[in-house]
Amino acid sequence: MGYEELTFRHIGLSSDKSIVFCELSTGSTYAMPMTALEGAEEWDGSPVVAADILNGGYAGMVRLKSGACIDFPADFVLHECEPSYAYFKLKEKARAKIGGRIKARREAMGLSLSALADATGIAKPNLSRLEHNKVTPQIETLERIARALGATARELLSRK
Repeated sequence: MGYEELTFRHIGLSSDKSIVFCELSTGSTYAMPMTALEGAEEWDGSPVVAADILNGGYAGMVRLKSGACIDFPADFVLHECEPSYAYFKLKEKARAKIGGRIKARREAMGLSLSALADATGIAKPNLSRLEHNKVTPQIETLERIARALGATARELLSRK
């Protein structure tokens, strides 16, 4: 059986909006405390008003009253709700270490992470993890990113 990427099936909020309920493609449901998202760059302390699924299930999102949105991948929910899940805990960097080259090229072009996500169809949280060398992309993903950055996969892989 091949690798299946973890996705969201359903996302909802508790009545007091302190918990995000997430049903994942595994069939498991998790109750993630809203405090898990307080470290996000977009967090501004305003009340949560909605939750939704983005990018065909590859990301979850909560919207704050201020209009700010915080998106997160499904494995972030596992990290917060299952202490044994190894999200970022292994401290190993992706072997290819191309994330920094992708980020540098994106920033040199004046593109935001959101703009690159729109151009590639890859969820913003997944691009962020790639740029921070938390994952190594498959060649198809690398080619999509390279096209959006006006480069080739070979150029992004080059350590020069």
